[in-house]
Amino acid sequence: MGEKAQNRPNTRYYNILNGQIVRNANEGDAGAEVRVVRNPKTGIEKERWVIPVYALEGKVKSIEIKEVEFDGVKLKKLVLRLIENGEIMQIETNSDSSHAISLINRLANYAKKDLGSIPIVLGSYKIQDANSERYNQGFWIHYGDGTKLENFYVKENTPQDIKWKEITVNNKKVWDKTDYLRFFEKVLEGEVIPYFSKLVISDKVVVDEDTPMNPEDIF
Repeated sequence: MGEKAQNRPNTRYYNILNGQIVRNANEGDAGAEVRVVRNPKTGIEKERWVIPVYALEGKVKSIEIKEVEFDGVKLKKLVLRLIENGEIMQIETNSDSSHAISLINRLANYAKKDLGSIPIVLGSYKIQDANSERYNQGFWIHYGDGTKLENFYVKENTPQDIKWKEITVNNKKVWDKTDYLRFFEKVLEGEVIPYFSKLVISDKVVVDEDTPMNPEDIF
């Protein structure tokens, strides 16, 4: 009996680096750039080859939180899979990041609107606040004819007791986001995952790496 290959869709893997979607690559690949990646737990830095990507387009196949290991350190990642033309695009981001929360929040709106298996265009933004050194960042999503998919949970319909709390740790002021993160994890598990799990996704991947867009048209 000879070797029998398992028939699996092609999969491309993406992450967020410095507020930008990037695809894993090898040195010498067309369009590949070297970036320095810092382990958030250990502080250890290493070089990594990636290809910057403007946006991804496809139908949501699945979304979940899973535990992964990075340089010996276990991290929780939010994992989204899109599918188009038989190709799967898997994008990961830390489950406690602004990108993760924005993705959960916008897909909660997708579920509330009951958009079914309409393809989405997924991109990333990182904009410095005009009045501080902080950055506003996350995912933006368009669907249909370019309609923006806004956050579902905003100030008016979000529980007041999940606000960030300023606490003191080792004589230093820090923000405790425990309740905030727990709320959106419940939204993911109770609203987003069940919605996409019940959809039957009929398989069409467009990876748009070059098309420019006015930032004012995105958000």
